Amino acid sequence: MGFNKQSVKCPAALQSNVPAIQRSCTAYGQGGARVTNENGIGRDPATGAGALTVPVVTQIANHLANPAFGGRFADTDLIMVYAGNNDVFVQFGTFAAKAGQIQTQALAGQITNDQAQALLFQAQTEAQEGMKTAAIELATLVKTQILAKGGKYVAVMTLSDIADTPFGNSAQVAPARGVLTDLSRIFNLWLREALTGQPVKIIDTFARFKALSTNPSAYGITNTTIPACDGVKIAAATTTNPQVPGPDHRWIVAVLRPESAARHAAGERDDRFFADSVHPTTGGHKAISDGVLEELRSFGWI
Repeated sequence: MGFNKQSVKCPAALQSNVPAIQRSCTAYGQGGARVTNENGIGRDPATGAGALTVPVVTQIANHLANPAFGGRFADTDLIMVYAGNNDVFVQFGTFAAKAGQIQTQALAGQITNDQAQALLFQAQTEAQEGMKTAAIELATLVKTQILAKGGKYVAVMTLSDIADTPFGNSAQVAPARGVLTDLSRIFNLWLREALTGQPVKIIDTFARFKALSTNPSAYGITNTTIPACDGVKIAAATTTNPQVPGPDHRWIVAVLRPESAARHAAGERDDRFFADSVHPTTGGHKAISDGVLEELRSFGWI
């Protein structure tokens, strides 16, 4: 995980010799991180500067390397695997850049409409192949680094449809929403395929998010389209607040600080689903976690 711009296995564990504490920090989620590629969102692939995006493959390796765990998972561990969203953003960003260039060439008369369509199809296919690769890589990690290392209670979550987020519904993305949806679908398809016959449980996050988008009130949500955090206010607050180190952290501070001026109104961190263009609020996270808990209970695991 990332801590103070450094990669450490667990800040809490490093500060204690108490075994119970050393074993207590096992949630390795990191903003911008991909499945196996270290060049995640916000990291400069040329210099390595920018965001610390330690990939999931390394996160698992760090866990197994911790002496407190002896290189294996305990047979009582509940292991939740949720990865691939940032691969969607990277692949979609690459596709969008290519699409913009193709459109410019077509408008300038440098290529025909048929050539433009062929190039767009090629760009979309390459993005989908990238997601297929990421899905198979994640499934391989589950099989070789989790199940083969003692994992017994393993739940793997599919990706949601990012087209249903404020980002996906934005004017800039709207023309390519179908492309965005397909990237998640392709990933989920190959993830399921690669894990067929394996002793894991699949949690259908894609379906859960669709249900939330269709009938949000059933989950205590009143709004799934407008973020709880005002982008203009966030920018203003973080410009003068040295405690907020950068844009990737702004939405977190805005949601977690009750006094934050970045929220539209009191309470909206709970009844609006999204905090910013893609991240859930505390209420949004609860709506998701409630569904996950239902699934885990149905498995008889909790």
